[in-house]
Amino acid sequence: MDLPQTIYAIFPKDEKGNIVGVYIGATSKPLEKRIKGHLNSLETAPNQIKLHELMRNNGFIYQSLETHNRFEDRHLEYDWIDYFIKKTDLFLFNAKLAKNPDYRNCCYGRVGK
Repeated sequence: MDLPQTIYAIFPKDEKGNIVGVYIGATSKPLEKRIKGHLNSLETAPNQIKLHELMRNNGFIYQSLETHNRFEDRHLEYDWIDYFIKKTDLFLFNAKLAKNPDYRNCCYGRVGK
């Protein structure tokens, strides 16, 4: 039995309260607990450092995008990243997709509806 996994988006704000970008993640933990993990993170990847600084200093909004129960559906996180790349002009705080073997873009066109 696979654990349910929630795909989520974090929208950090700037000092004026404007949304400056998006981070897409996936977790099998309760979403509120995962968000607290982001706030307490000491991540050293440059994109994560900036995300977490903005979250702590200026606030953020987060949104559950969808939940799946099958390991085979783990690609959905990357499909959501692809959706935000192609459909918005928001800065993306995720690492590049091309290196991830799970990325298949098999639900592009379905997400966001």
